Amino acid sequence: MEKELQEYKTSEVTGGMIPKGLTELKAKRDFLSARINYLNLKRMAENYIPDTASYEREFDTIIDEENGGTIIMYGRRFFPSYILKKLDFYTYDIRLQDYATMKFREDKTTDIKFCELLQDLEEAENDLHECKMALAHFGYTFD
Repeated sequence: MEKELQEYKTSEVTGGMIPKGLTELKAKRDFLSARINYLNLKRMAENYIPDTASYEREFDTIIDEENGGTIIMYGRRFFPSYILKKLDFYTYDIRLQDYATMKFREDKTTDIKFCELLQDLEEAENDLHECKMALAHFGYTFD
């Protein structure tokens, strides 16, 4: 009977009586899952490319102002940004991406999706820490 009780351990990880080996395996699995999630989110944050849609209006205004406002042809008014977008979308898109990246580097807090990604990364880091603490009960150490 005493031997059977030694095989079980009250686990802080699971909150109940679980065989000691299963508790350790669950803690390892949780750690690996949290580590993978953390690394994926970290990679996404490091390689983040800002969404150009949020910068498009500001970029168009700059193009229009630099090129003298509207252009009148046959009684119709056109904005230079509109003309560039319609005639050479590839160039327009590259310049817009460059502009968005520049603005993003100046102030990352203006990009809502990036801020949400950073919050997810912080939560993943906390989850990873909790899993490390659970594994510490089994004698595992981390650098």
